[in-house]
Amino acid sequence: MTRLQAVAASAPRDLPLFVMDTAPAAILGALEDPKVRRADNAVIANVGNFHCLAFHLHEDRVAGLFEHHTGELSAAHLGEYVGQLGNGTISNDVVYADKGHGALVVNPGAPLPELLAATGPRRALLVESGLKPYLAVPHGDMMLAGNFGLLRAYASHDSAVREAVDFRLGTTPAGSLTGSGSVLH
Repeated sequence: MTRLQAVAASAPRDLPLFVMDTAPAAILGALEDPKVRRADNAVIANVGNFHCLAFHLHEDRVAGLFEHHTGELSAAHLGEYVGQLGNGTISNDVVYADKGHGALVVNPGAPLPELLAATGPRRALLVESGLKPYLAVPHGDMMLAGNFGLLRAYASHDSAVREAVDFRLGTTPAGSLTGSGSVLH
């Protein structure tokens, strides 16, 4: 995170500062889409120009995640990693050896996800994998997913802005998915 450290070092010490990497901001922003937010058990992937980051979220907790270089992934390979993330079998050693950043499984017993959501400028790669992701459109604009996520993250850390962010973006109570079965079969 040397880029973020450089930004932080350049800001005046008395200025409140909040920085966040774009990929996790986009994942958080995808939760602004009502269908994604209602999901109690989902994989959310941000397929960016240079990095692909995916989280398996179960009941608002991280069950697992992986990050890889988008340019190193074929659609089929990305689909395999997303499937492994969803069923808790993704391997950090395998992802890292494949020129990725790595993977982490926090809850290998999490149920298979019922929703696969995608955001990011290269989300078509996930569509081409055959997994049929839901293309998240937070507040009607996928290209602002990262901005919405950054606002939510900032509001969660600064109570002085929380009410204003909730007023503009709306509150996002957790819900549950209807239906059954996994999207990763």
